[in-house]
Amino acid sequence: MAACFFFFLFFFPAPRLRVPLLVKKSVQGVAKGHVSSMTSHVKENVFLSLQDAATYGSRIKNRSSPGSSHLKMLFTIVSLLLFFPSLTSSSEAQTWIKAGYWNSSSQFPAPDIDSTLFTHLTFCFAYINTSTYELLIAPSDEPYMFTFTDIVRQKNPSITTLLCISTGDSNFSTFFSMASKPSHRTSFIESSIQRARLYGFHGLELCCVKPDTNTTNMENMGILFDDWRTAVDRESKNSTRSPLLLTLGSHYLPSKNSTSYPMESLRRNFDWVHIIAYNYHLPTMENFTGAHSALYDPSSNVSTDYGIKEWISRGLPAEKMVLGLAYHGCAWMLADPMANEIGSPATGPAVRPDGWISYNFIKSYMLCDGEKVLHNSTYVTNYCINGLVWISYDDTEAIRTKVSYARQKGLLGYKVWHVANDDNWVLSKAAQEDEKDPRNKRQLLLVILLPTAATVTLVLVSAMWYLHKRARRNKGWMDNEKESQSLFRTTMASPGNANDPNLQVFSLTDLAYDLWKCGKGMEFMDPSLDDTYLSCKLMRCMQIALLCVQENPADRPSMLELSSMLKNETAAMNTPKRPAFSTRRDEDEVQESTISQQEICRFAVPDIDSTLFTHLTCAFAHINTSNYELSISPSDEQYISTFTDMVRRKNPSIITLLSILAGDSNFSTFFSMATQPSHGSIFIESSIRTARLYGFHGLDLYGVKPDMSNNNMKDMGILFDDWRTAINRESKDSTQSPLVLTMAGHYLPSKNTTSYPMESIRKNLDWVHIISYDYHLSTAANFTGAHSALYEPLKQYSK
Repeated sequence: MAACFFFFLFFFPAPRLRVPLLVKKSVQGVAKGHVSSMTSHVKENVFLSLQDAATYGSRIKNRSSPGSSHLKMLFTIVSLLLFFPSLTSSSEAQTWIKAGYWNSSSQFPAPDIDSTLFTHLTFCFAYINTSTYELLIAPSDEPYMFTFTDIVRQKNPSITTLLCISTGDSNFSTFFSMASKPSHRTSFIESSIQRARLYGFHGLELCCVKPDTNTTNMENMGILFDDWRTAVDRESKNSTRSPLLLTLGSHYLPSKNSTSYPMESLRRNFDWVHIIAYNYHLPTMENFTGAHSALYDPSSNVSTDYGIKEWISRGLPAEKMVLGLAYHGCAWMLADPMANEIGSPATGPAVRPDGWISYNFIKSYMLCDGEKVLHNSTYVTNYCINGLVWISYDDTEAIRTKVSYARQKGLLGYKVWHVANDDNWVLSKAAQEDEKDPRNKRQLLLVILLPTAATVTLVLVSAMWYLHKRARRNKGWMDNEKESQSLFRTTMASPGNANDPNLQVFSLTDLAYDLWKCGKGMEFMDPSLDDTYLSCKLMRCMQIALLCVQENPADRPSMLELSSMLKNETAAMNTPKRPAFSTRRDEDEVQESTISQQEICRFAVPDIDSTLFTHLTCAFAHINTSNYELSISPSDEQYISTFTDMVRRKNPSIITLLSILAGDSNFSTFFSMATQPSHGSIFIESSIRTARLYGFHGLDLYGVKPDMSNNNMKDMGILFDDWRTAINRESKDSTQSPLVLTMAGHYLPSKNTTSYPMESIRKNLDWVHIISYDYHLSTAANFTGAHSALYEPLKQYSK
């Protein structure tokens, strides 16, 4: 509740007070990683009057009020306080791998995966065809493969997906047979890349190949990895797409007898190696109980710690390793119920023929809780005793300890087998807590102390404002005509007394909500704030603030949820409803919007149902009449900068384009630009740069009609040639997909005898949108007309 109260306070105006305010330079310094200098920045103690500093803020509709200026500066302070906790670990959060497998045969639906808990998810399995050596997909798995990436991206649009290729056990000989011949390797490699792209995966994993005693097999494996990486890089360059990830799921030991994995090839070609740190002891193999995922083992070398040290000693850097975590246990039948420690005699598997049981089964059906569960800190594992059944598994404490171990050893992250075995995501959430990491403790301290300090400060500010306001009212200042015409007020007649106007004050939370809903939330911010390097962006921070002032307490986030949302930019968030103390309700807006809402926007970007579209175009950018660069109106920039992110919330696969208005009043500017190569180059480069800057996937030239000047049409064709060449070059240099290039053209391709440059259009544009409407306009014709006629029997105006 304290956290929500803190967020709520920033919506209230404050009097002219002097408060400490960190300058923008300080924010950027911390954001770029100079955390050590944060103290010195704070000690600068830069003081600004709120009223003076408010000049940095944008004015809504070019109007201001005393409250709005103070409000923006308060939000500046709150934003800074909110950002500092996330800064201390923003770079770390971007690199720490939180991966998991999903087995298509698990009977656990992919839409039920909480993908917000992971950075990477791997689909299991593909196989190697025993005759052609191409990648083999089971027909029953193919429908899931086609939809897997799109489904898990609905909850986490930034998730990375991989396709796992099984090569262990029965596929062992097939794998080495494939690796032994160049032609077989080529078949496997090309088909694996082709399938990954076809199904929308971002990478490939080769799983479960153990080190072999045959040195030739290991040499061939190294050659395969070299060829695979070369092919992946070549395909990326040719397709102008990001290269596929290449990872390996390996045995916990890097060698067998005197033969090792091809370490140099692994280090050179794989993004990481996932150490399968479990299944050390199996009920089908051993007649004694064992810690199947022991972190340490004082009596043998069969442990995770020993394996990690071996990998490092053989030359694989710690930062190339991902630690495997087991979401399953192994069950033995005890020979003697009184002998129930690790290493006790057993008669074989229990519960299932192979003894493998999922964590959720252990918790739900084996009733493993309370006195039945023991945590062995020596091995760092749990075991459960239920009669004669003895189960080795990892519970939350063991998972947390192992994640801590991975961090301390400098590993890249962890990967779980497999996500369907979790019990209401208990283990996955425990893996993210990592309470023993001192960096996280410092961050937690900041999360607690900074909002507390801000709350105290803002309580004092609010109290002083209340007293200040009363003093002003007593002096009659509140009757000032300018204040009565403020954006946040409207004059309404009191019920039953038309001559007695009543000043109704609109809640500033209403204003914040209306601005956010319309995608104009940046008008609520101090423009000096720079969130480029921050994990919690300004608009996201505003959404969190609105959630904290919801009328229903159940809709407000807890302190832990608040901390998670601030630290993790992909964490799921609810959509705010109209806040508490609002003068209206959401349902009222069905019939009538608030006055401030009417002033702010006609149709809010978040209200677009983007699931109904494959492409959405944001209009308009313009061509600068003097330097011919792409020009964005300052009033439009905030919408353009957030457009793609907003429409992707409902449809992560939507493609967005930025439309450039070149018709009507921009007609002469467009052709003036197209006539000179230097002008055209300036326009082209700035258009590509602007599209990338704001996250658009393409550019659209809107409204250029065929001109009677043949020279103009030739210049247009040359411009399209140059534009396409520049787009392809930029794509190759940046390794990003090339921008889509389209045109919205007149419904007729020619005017008199002059036509659009058809060959250039056909060669360079992805498509042409025929503007098949506005044939008849009430401003241009004194007769009614079908303005978008599909057919017109009397005239030429039709599609």
